[in-house]
Amino acid sequence: MRYIKVCNIAQPLSQIVLGGPFGERNDKKSFEILDSFIHMGGNTIETAHSYAEGAAEKQIGRWLIKRKIRDRVKLITNNIPFRSFLF
Repeated sequence: MRYIKVCNIAQPLSQIVLGGPFGERNDKKSFEILDSFIHMGGNTIETAHSYAEGAAEKQIGRWLIKRKIRDRVKLITNNIPFRSFLF
């Protein structure tokens, strides 16, 4: 895995970012995917509230707690709720 330095973030981010509709799968399958990503050297996970209406973040949170690796993983988002743009 290759890593890049971004702004003032101390830990370099993996060039490959894992993202997807977590929360729509059961924990067992999602945890297998997340575990595989970490095993391959990934450390950056992208999620957004729009993925399963917040269930993705909760599922990733359960995984981080269970694996006790929160200090090794960076979470990023690309979502701003549409209603924020309503005038």
